[in-house]
Amino acid sequence: MARQGTHFETLSQGPRPMKSASGATLSKTELRRQLRTRRAQLPIRTQRNAAIQCAQVLTRHRWFRSARHIGVYLDVGSELSTAPLIETAWSHQRSIYLPRIRDNGQMDFYAYRPGQVLRGNRHGIAEPVGRRRRSPRQLDLIIIPLVGFDRHGYRLGAGGGYYDRLLTRCLPARPLRIGYAFSAQGVPELPHEPWDQQLHAVVTERGLQRFTHLKI
Repeated sequence: MARQGTHFETLSQGPRPMKSASGATLSKTELRRQLRTRRAQLPIRTQRNAAIQCAQVLTRHRWFRSARHIGVYLDVGSELSTAPLIETAWSHQRSIYLPRIRDNGQMDFYAYRPGQVLRGNRHGIAEPVGRRRRSPRQLDLIIIPLVGFDRHGYRLGAGGGYYDRLLTRCLPARPLRIGYAFSAQGVPELPHEPWDQQLHAVVTERGLQRFTHLKI
């Protein structure tokens, strides 16, 4: 179990930076391709066990214990499954909210309850159909999917920019931004832009890793 009270609560920093055969740093596009391949090649049993372990890591942490309103993604393809996390959160009477994309590309969060009807958006991702919208500033935690993450808290997303735009609407320390991933998705360094929003922490099957750029 990961130790709490330290800035880095896991021992592993992930694989070394990925470069091309010539030694050049890879572009974001090539990084996405390689990291998606790495993730998809994880055995199904490994993926299932990791989802259970990640849910246990997060729900035992003080951040979860003090949270009441949690934004969570629904996994697609080989993304780390959030089903165990959502089920555990419901069992602890936490309110869960799922993202929904507007026509203008902005993303909001809507309440999600057991048995609620979902519909697929233009990307084939299931979204809630209700009207109970919650501002991201009113959430305590946002659990964020990613393709890759580094030791500084930068994330490599799927490329649509939805979470990047969402996070610009958030306060520096509210909600807490938590990446959710397999440890195999970690690299020491990712290319990033000045406007990229860092994560407060990443949860993997190895534990919860905090980053030092914000005191929380």
